[in-house]
Amino acid sequence: MKRSRAGALRTREAILAAALQAFARHGISGASFQHVAELAGVTRGAVYWHFTDRVSLLREVFLGLQWPLDIGPDLQPYLQCHNPLALLRETLAQRIDRCLADPRQRSLVALLLSQQRCSPMPPELPPDLVAQLERQVADASVRLVEVCALAEARGLLRVGCQPQVLGSCLHALALDCLRGHCLAWAGGSGTWAAGALQHRQAIAWLLQGAALSQT
Repeated sequence: MKRSRAGALRTREAILAAALQAFARHGISGASFQHVAELAGVTRGAVYWHFTDRVSLLREVFLGLQWPLDIGPDLQPYLQCHNPLALLRETLAQRIDRCLADPRQRSLVALLLSQQRCSPMPPELPPDLVAQLERQVADASVRLVEVCALAEARGLLRVGCQPQVLGSCLHALALDCLRGHCLAWAGGSGTWAAGALQHRQAIAWLLQGAALSQT
C-alpha cells in the first residue's frame, strides 16, 4: 500500500511538471491532456485519474507560486533600517534572483508573462485563479508603495517624488526586467538575453534618481 501511494505521488508530480512544460510549449489553451501524458510518460487515463479537467490541473500547477516582486507583509525591517530604500533595492533584487534560480518558479512566472500585455495574467486561466494571482500582484505593488511612503516620511525622497508613483514605477520596471529574463529562458536559449535589462542595475538607477542621496 505504501509503495502504491508513493508511486501515485511520483506520477502526480511527473504530471504536474509535464503540464507546466506543455503549457509553456503549446500555450495554456493549446496544451492537451495528451501532450501532458506524453511528456510525463504516462497514459492519458492516468492524467484524468489525478486531474478531472484542465481547471483542476491549472490550479494545482500554479499552487505555490511566489510572486517575485512581493517583498512580504513584514515592514518592520524597513522601520528599523536607517535607509529603507537601500534595503528595498536589495530585497527586491534578491527576490527576483531567487525566482530566476528556481526552475519551477521561473517557469511559472514565464508562463504568466508569456504574452505582452498590461495585465500579467493569461485570460485562459479560470477566473478564481486569476483573482488569486492578481491579489498577489496588487499586494506586492502596495507594499512597495508603503516602503516608499516611509522613505518620504523620513525626508529621503526628492521634492515632488510621490510614493504612490515611485512604488508603481518600481513594480512596473521590475516586472519588465523579469519579463525579459523569463522570455529569454522561455525562448529556449538557456541563458539571459544579451539585451535584457538587468534588474539590479535598473532598480538601483530608479531608486537613486528618486532619493536625496545615493541608495
